[in-house]
Amino acid sequence: MSTRGFSAEIHKVADNGRQLALFLGAACLFGWIVALNISINDLTPRWFQRQFEWLSAETIPPIFVSMAIASLLAAGVVWLFSGHGNKVFDIDAVGITRNRLLGSKTYLWSDFELLEREVSTLVLHLKPSVKEKFGPGKIRFDLSGIDCTGPRLESLIVHYRPDLYRILHVAKPKRDGEPAPEAVAAPVVAAPAPQSALSERIARLR
Repeated sequence: MSTRGFSAEIHKVADNGRQLALFLGAACLFGWIVALNISINDLTPRWFQRQFEWLSAETIPPIFVSMAIASLLAAGVVWLFSGHGNKVFDIDAVGITRNRLLGSKTYLWSDFELLEREVSTLVLHLKPSVKEKFGPGKIRFDLSGIDCTGPRLESLIVHYRPDLYRILHVAKPKRDGEPAPEAVAAPVVAAPAPQSALSERIARLR
């Protein structure tokens, strides 16, 4: 993430570790089967050879070599198209620009009406008058998939729209046409009246 005062360029971090582990693990498995086929008579006991005699078939190496190569290629494709390093958001004094493959869209700071905070996500909801018919109604920041930390992102938002933090930002997204939720103060609980020593003893006897 590159910053210029109260502006930032937010880039995507590849979050496809599971897919990569799956394809790389499959490639290692297929390669192990090919290696086992080549040296099965030298490295394994006879009972293993009788139990898994299909591993010694001559048709095994070409098939599993092809599968291992295909798995490695799939891992490479997943990594290349994961979007790692791509700039996904620009934040400056004008607003927030979302960059996508089909183009970019800038939302002014006045276009937002609600900030919602989740465990690893920040969501900015747009006003109904700004929403497009087939466009998104909110901007979601997945903190696990970008190179910007939650405190840094919140500091940028609160710098330009501090009023969003006066709204109950842990509230659920509201439906269209409903008024925006207001900040709710915590209920004040009165302190219990002091009791005398005699009253405490009577209460314990009860």
